[in-house]
Amino acid sequence: MAGEIKREEAGQINKKLHDCQILLKKGNIYSCLTCFKEALELMLKIKMLPADQKQLQKDINAFQYELASSHAFRHLYGPVTFSDDDIPTALDFMKQLITIKDEEIIESMEQQKREDAGGESADDQQKRVHEIVLLVEKGEFAAAKESADEDAEAREAVVEMYNTTGIESRVAEDFEKAIKSF
Repeated sequence: MAGEIKREEAGQINKKLHDCQILLKKGNIYSCLTCFKEALELMLKIKMLPADQKQLQKDINAFQYELASSHAFRHLYGPVTFSDDDIPTALDFMKQLITIKDEEIIESMEQQKREDAGGESADDQQKRVHEIVLLVEKGEFAAAKESADEDAEAREAVVEMYNTTGIESRVAEDFEKAIKSF
């Protein structure tokens, strides 16, 4: 039945929120935002008992506070205040933050491409590099490794990009970002 309430679906949201907390503690902000976006989408999509919805809303509000208070998040995006109980606005905001990060990755790769001034297959290689970087940023390391193992040139470009970013961050005394890049 389409209108049937399945309590285990509410449990999926709770698990995603737990995953978000783990990713946040690891400092993997991009993966955290992606996971939180998925949790918010499920919250809007899933029909649940009012008690479950109330508890999940309370958990989402608490996570939003935790996210906004996080040093890693504030370092990347500055101070942010979330509105309690406003899932559609929070979802739109998560999508914007993810888009910003995607654009930064693309710009970084395009800059690397301009610096390399490669041959005619540079576009294809750049796409492969972009795919690997997105997998790394999402925390999907096994898939990133598998893709990188298939293309040595793309792997080298990804390693060079992270190494360069790490060195630049170290020189700028942004040690947290340098460690993540390395």
